[in-house]
Formats: sequence, C-alpha cells, structure tokens
Amino acid sequence: ILATALTIGSGASGGVFAPGLAVGGFLGGALGSGLHLLFPELVGASAIPVFVVIGMIAVFGSVSHAPVAVLLMVLEMTGSFDLAIPAVLAVTAAAVLLKNHTIFQEQRISRKNNRKLNE
Repeated sequence: ILATALTIGSGASGGVFAPGLAVGGFLGGALGSGLHLLFPELVGASAIPVFVVIGMIAVFGSVSHAPVAVLLMVLEMTGSFDLAIPAVLAVTAAAVLLKNHTIFQEQRISRKNNRKLNE
C-alpha cells in the first residue's frame, strides 16, 4: 500500500486494485472489531469477516467509481448474496463522501505535474 502511494504520488502508474481492496478490508475489519469490543452482544466475532467484505466493497467501489461492478465481483467471489443490502448502503455512503474524486484522476494530475517539473 505504501509502495502504491509513493508510485502514484511520484507521477508513475501503479496498481490500485489490490491496495483498494486491502485498505477497505483493513478498515472494515477495524470497524467490525471495534464494534465487537464495544457491543459484543450485538456484533459477534463471526460478523467481523462480513465487515471486512463490506469495507472492501465500499472503499474500492467508491474510489474506482465502479460500485456496481465491484459489488457484483465481491458478492460473486464470496458466494453469498446476503450481503447485498449492507454492501449497497456502504458503497453508496462512500461514493457520496468521495463525490467526484477518484484515484485515476489523481494519477493524471500527478503525471501532468511531474511532466511540468521535468521540463
């Protein structure tokens, strides 16, 4: 993740698929673990992996501006469509928060600025 951030920040291209899913998974897992510690009777330990999957969908779906594609991909990979409604809510909330910002726009801006510096 750090290598991708440095690569994109320097103006080069870098993969965003795996880091996007990893960041989402980490954030979802952290949220699930925190809620489990605070409310163990409401959020069982078995629910933490669900938070990981929902986090993956929310972060990468909103950053890539392809929420439906990412939603279908992750739901297909998990083999469970029980997560559809929470996933739609999470990716919608994340997309509303990000509005028009995507990682791909940041790559273009960074490349343009890098070219100007090299001239």
